[in-house]
Amino acid sequence: MEGRIVSDEASYSTRIPDYQTHTNIITEGKPSYDRLDSGISSQLDSLNLNDISCPVSPAVKSPEPGYAEYEADSLWEQDADGDSQLHLACATQAEDVVFALIRLAPHPACLDLQNNEMYAPLHIAVLTNQPSLVRRLVVAGARVETRDQEGNSPLHLASKRGYLECAEALLRSITVQELQEAGVDSKVVQHSNTTDILNMKNYHGEHCVHLATFGQHYSFLQFLAWIGADLNATEGRSGKTALHYAVNKRDCQLVKLLALPRLAGGCGVFLNQRDWAGRTPVQCAAINGDADIVADLTGLGCDTTAWESEESGGEGEEETSDCRTQSYTDIEMTRVLASTA
Repeated sequence: MEGRIVSDEASYSTRIPDYQTHTNIITEGKPSYDRLDSGISSQLDSLNLNDISCPVSPAVKSPEPGYAEYEADSLWEQDADGDSQLHLACATQAEDVVFALIRLAPHPACLDLQNNEMYAPLHIAVLTNQPSLVRRLVVAGARVETRDQEGNSPLHLASKRGYLECAEALLRSITVQELQEAGVDSKVVQHSNTTDILNMKNYHGEHCVHLATFGQHYSFLQFLAWIGADLNATEGRSGKTALHYAVNKRDCQLVKLLALPRLAGGCGVFLNQRDWAGRTPVQCAAINGDADIVADLTGLGCDTTAWESEESGGEGEEETSDCRTQSYTDIEMTRVLASTA
């Protein structure tokens, strides 16, 4: 009767024959026997099953006990690379499949399974720049602070590539309408505190603001400033700030974006922060011979008295060797896609 709506009389006639036709258990007056059960079993010999018409499709087979549970569990088995069906669906950008798997997840923890590279499905959704998948995973309860093998959260990966829409999908507040559309019970699913990942360091000591600076993603830096990230955070291996790295990249536009006050459209970072070598951003610019950047920072009010008289400032030791280069080797998408075959 699955998939159909029938009346009570039709349902009754297909299951139980008419007692008046096939049994004699209903008689007038008091029954001639006294027993505790209904007495139906003793009258089954007179029941002719050939008189009952109940079509059954031969293609339909009743599942064995535990079959549904097995099917559900098999969806979350991981292959030799550690990828689940959800990993592969995210990698192949199969949105409908991803949404279906999220609905079938027996527990939100299934959304955080990590493969051999320690990527959760949320990492892969960010790496393939799919904000709609990122958002649905977040709404369904995926943990935004999950780290890969280099300590990167999904927001770190978005920062490195400048995927602004993915970052918004990770950090935007979850609405009641989104929960209803995804069929999520907020009393059961515990959502992460998205503000916790804004200032997380990866295992290289890098914040999201540093990664966005390395990639020269101007809009992303403005978004981080607007969302409340610490733009004066120091990198864990050298003590440099984002402004130090912008100076070492010799990018005047990036330096102005970080150094200008927020009321003037900038990020309003602290201009006189020293790294672990004792150098301020303007001192690094002077060492690199970037007169334009020195003039810009001086015009914005940075303190130059502490380094102008230092003899070490004229040695010409280049600071640019410290600057990171982008190498997008976080994920081998060809391997993930090949494993779907």
